[in-house]
Amino acid sequence: MKIKQWLFGGPKGPPSDFVYHKATDAEREAGTLKWVIDETYQINLATLKLSKGQKRVLRSVTLTSGRVTSGLVEIQKGVLTLYAGWSWDGASGPAPDTLDFHRSSAMHDALYGLMRKLEYDPTVSNRFLVLWRKAADAVLQVVSLLDGMPGWYAFVSWRAVRRFGNLRIW
Repeated sequence: MKIKQWLFGGPKGPPSDFVYHKATDAEREAGTLKWVIDETYQINLATLKLSKGQKRVLRSVTLTSGRVTSGLVEIQKGVLTLYAGWSWDGASGPAPDTLDFHRSSAMHDALYGLMRKLEYDPTVSNRFLVLWRKAADAVLQVVSLLDGMPGWYAFVSWRAVRRFGNLRIW
C-alpha cells in the first residue's frame, strides 16, 4: 500500500451499485435502523482482495456453510446478498459514520447477523463461528479500503472489531 493511501485514503464512497438511503423519521419509528438498502445488492466475497490467510478463512466458512438466510440477508456459495428494505445501524461505537464505512459496515453487520442465526444451530461448532467472525472482520477491513478509507483507519477499525465485536454476539 502506498504511503499516501495509508495516510489519506482514496476516492471516498461505495460503488454506484450499492444504493441506500438514510432512514426517515417515520422509518425509524417503525423500527428501521439508520441506513436502508434501496436496491438488492450482491457481492461475491471471493472477488475481494484478501491476504492468503484471510482467503483461507473466508473460503472455509463460505464453502462449508451452504445457504444461510436471515430476514433480508443471504449468503450462498460465497455470494452475499442484501435485499432491498434491509437496514443496518452503520458504524458502531465511537467510529464516525463516513461514506467509506457504509458498505463495509453493512456487509459486516449482515455477516454478524447470519452468524447469530448459526449460533442456535446445534450442528454448528464454536470453532466454525470463530472462523465466521474472522471472515466478517476481514471483509470489513478490505471493503473499507476499497471504498477509500485511509489504511491506518481501516486497520484501527479492524482491530476494534476484533477486540470488541464479540461483545455484541456472544
